[in-house]
Amino acid sequence: MINTKTKYSQLLMIGLDYSGKTTLIKRFKTIPENSAEFFHTTPYINIEKITLPFSSKACVVYDLSGQGRYRENWSFFYPDVDGIFFVVDSADRDRLSIVQEVLMHIAKHPSLNQREIPFIILANKQDQPDSVDELMLRKILQVDTLKTMNSMRYFVKNVIGITGQGISECFQMFEGRT
Repeated sequence: MINTKTKYSQLLMIGLDYSGKTTLIKRFKTIPENSAEFFHTTPYINIEKITLPFSSKACVVYDLSGQGRYRENWSFFYPDVDGIFFVVDSADRDRLSIVQEVLMHIAKHPSLNQREIPFIILANKQDQPDSVDELMLRKILQVDTLKTMNSMRYFVKNVIGITGQGISECFQMFEGRT
């Protein structure tokens, strides 16, 4: 990981494959008032440095692969990040049960037990006809149960990665502005 203890916030962006994680970051970078600097990419990780909206604070975003074989590696980042974005393809109803299982596994992880960081679930692809909105997603993913399992602050927000709708609000949650 990049040494960011004093200079930057650190954000972990995770979710199942094809949920739209990288699209969200790419869209964020195209908004004129936002800035980003590319650091590194591999098939497993993209690292970007962005300037958070509504502040001049820099943030390193670790955009990790959601393929099953890479998910165990997410936990290496848990002790050091200042927040987690978990991106869900809200139109992929067939995999919402898998998302729920993954979230329960994350919530039980010992490295997150006492972390009082924001955990923001981005209900992506709200522009799709079969998408599940944030209220229904809270029920399906059992967010109330997740809240009892550790000290993280859970939020669920509707977003559309390809247009950028809702992304700035998620960063406001990350910064503790909402």
